[in-house]
Amino acid sequence: MPDVFISMIMDDRRIGFAGIPARDLYFSVCEPERGKWAGQLATFFIRVSQ
Repeated sequence: MPDVFISMIMDDRRIGFAGIPARDLYFSVCEPERGKWAGQLATFFIRVSQ
């Protein structure tokens, strides 16, 4: 399963990004199949783009 990318954009340029494995965000009604961040508020650190 591919990663989910979150980009920070300023003045039409990408200045930062974070990549999160999709399996960590995946939601399921079956608790053992849920990702660790499913349905939760989380903080992700942005990496600077060059």
